[in-house]
Amino acid sequence: LCGEVTTNHGTAKEEILNGFTASNAQFHRYSALYKLIRQGLIFQKNVHPMGDLSDMDYLSQEEVDRMISEVDFLIAYSYFSLFELYGPVPIVTDLASPDQSDYNIPRSSVDEVVAHIDSLYAKVLSDDLLPATLRYDDGEGNMVEKLSEVARPTKAVVLAMRAKLWVYAASKLFNGGYKEALDLVNQDGKRLFPEYNKEKGGTAEKHLKTFLDFA
Repeated sequence: LCGEVTTNHGTAKEEILNGFTASNAQFHRYSALYKLIRQGLIFQKNVHPMGDLSDMDYLSQEEVDRMISEVDFLIAYSYFSLFELYGPVPIVTDLASPDQSDYNIPRSSVDEVVAHIDSLYAKVLSDDLLPATLRYDDGEGNMVEKLSEVARPTKAVVLAMRAKLWVYAASKLFNGGYKEALDLVNQDGKRLFPEYNKEKGGTAEKHLKTFLDFA
């Protein structure tokens, strides 16, 4: 809420005037993103090839594999968006049963959240099923974007988001720079923010270089 021109209206204006607290905030991501994470897990569990080449709804194994990899990225991006706003958050890797009565999942630590997101990005890169970018040669020497796929992730996007994740992880906010963060614990006493680790800066630099060299 730092752009006076773009935020001087609606709820954003009221937040600036009245303050921003857990009870009045209009910018939460929890409910929306955990629903999307669950939908992604359901999709990966159930998607399968179907039909044959003559069918309108034909889905090949190649397409299925790519979509599963895309969902890995989208789950990682959802967790990154949660991490960006909340820091340490619960990590859900299994589908909850409709009969489950306790949904109080404790927050994972910053290091655990970063490691989970990074592992998903690493898996997508290792699977190597996404196009490098959406640009292709139109046959006349022009590089154009495949507009029918502008919403689909590419290798370039995965590399960029992996670099951004580690820039965050190496920053003072998430890497031992604030006493208030270091004092934060779960109800069982588990610490959520790590002590300073200078190696995270090197990791961020490595992933930035990988992305920039690729780009």
